[in-house]
Amino acid sequence: MTSRHRPRGEEVAIERVIQVATSGFTQAIDIAACVSLLGYSNRPDVDEALEKSGAAMAAGIVQKALFQRLLLWTMVAFDPVRRGDYHLRAGIEQLADSNVMTAIAARGDRKRLRRAISLFAAIDGTSKVERLRHIRNKESAHRSARDPNITPASIRDLFEVASTVSRVAEDLANGAGVVSLSLESQLVKPIDSAIAFWRPWLKDTAETS
Repeated sequence: MTSRHRPRGEEVAIERVIQVATSGFTQAIDIAACVSLLGYSNRPDVDEALEKSGAAMAAGIVQKALFQRLLLWTMVAFDPVRRGDYHLRAGIEQLADSNVMTAIAARGDRKRLRRAISLFAAIDGTSKVERLRHIRNKESAHRSARDPNITPASIRDLFEVASTVSRVAEDLANGAGVVSLSLESQLVKPIDSAIAFWRPWLKDTAETS
């Protein structure tokens, strides 16, 4: 079906998927950059050097800010879809319409689109996501007492879920034909920048050069 004969609602859905795919890829790069920054900041040699230099308190504030940003940008992918939303779920749900899927796949790669859907479905609603959602709702988006029956989420939970969200975004962007690049190819500068940021406190700079 050509766009000239396509229902307006279908056109809107296609436009929304393209919007989600485009913004999602950019956000995936940002997520990966946050993971790199947090990863290097948690090294024992960095902790020790920061403590000795007197910069540990300031570094702790930076780490908390990075954690909050990573948490918010990761968890928004799983929010319910409301009017005007263009987070990952908003794009994934539109692909359930076979006409929308066909139109989007014609621009890119149906296999990558299906993988994006599968990856998202596999992690959506898991205990890791729900633990992270609880922290986001109670400590980031709001200030409220946490449910003692919910196991606290770990930084590893966040890294794993963030990684999956990035992979979904990568597949969606490539599948929709908005980019032809891998996410990995776009991470050289963010990772190098993360190393440069923490290098003054890295014990072994040779391994990061």
